[in-house]
Amino acid sequence: MNSVGNEHPGLLRFWHPVARAGSVDSVGPYRLLGRDWKRTEVANVVDHLGLVWIAPEHPLTPLPDVPDDGDPEFVRIPSAPAAWHAGAGQMADNFCDIGHLPFLHATSFADPDETVIPPLHVDRNDGGFVMSYEHRTRRLHGPGLGRRVFRLSVTAPFAVVLRLEYLDDDAVITSAFLHQPVDATTTVLWAINWRNDIADGRCTEAETTAFQELVGGEDRAMLERLGAHDLPIDLDVEVHTRADRPTVELRRMLARLLPAVPVSVVPRSLLVPARRTRSS
Repeated sequence: MNSVGNEHPGLLRFWHPVARAGSVDSVGPYRLLGRDWKRTEVANVVDHLGLVWIAPEHPLTPLPDVPDDGDPEFVRIPSAPAAWHAGAGQMADNFCDIGHLPFLHATSFADPDETVIPPLHVDRNDGGFVMSYEHRTRRLHGPGLGRRVFRLSVTAPFAVVLRLEYLDDDAVITSAFLHQPVDATTTVLWAINWRNDIADGRCTEAETTAFQELVGGEDRAMLERLGAHDLPIDLDVEVHTRADRPTVELRRMLARLLPAVPVSVVPRSLLVPARRTRSS
């Protein structure tokens, strides 16, 4: 079975978030893919979305794009980094999974009766893929339920950006779930939210962070119950439904971009420093 784990050698050729920009940790060393990397050992270093990103070798895909970052109507609210006992692929898979929303998140934001997923279409791009659909969920600034446009953007290998437009509240939340595969069993989640309802006083940064922790805690409790930490990317080893269209596309994307090497047989010696060095 071909799978993607946190120490897959193909991950050397992608961008990964590793520290808060401007923090004491921003100069390294950076814990990634089962080893510590000095700044001079990696081919590419850049500050993006308030984080330090590194690509140990020349990256195959661009950095994730968040158009709302820098828009004066939106306020950026980063959450504290959180180490999950789960694989980065598993976590990205979870944030792409629409079908679990009315069940796992019924007590936080989802409509427990919104269980039928319409046919979904994804559009591929140079970095990954995007997908949009409209559904019903709890309103942000009013009672009852309202309409929400859910736009999912994935950049390989594990960056997931959700733009959530609440049509009945004239409000938008953009949530980025950015993953640092630390070692075989641990992934640091860098979660960032952008909102256009903070400057006008309808919401606060503290409320945003608390809500992020509530919803993230529901996902984390489920993922950390899993015994394995790799993400299978062979489509014939799992059962998929119509609701799994984006998670199937995640697997197809990783299968295209990563060498077909089962992580269980990858020697740790393959994780070597990059041959070229450059810092910025």
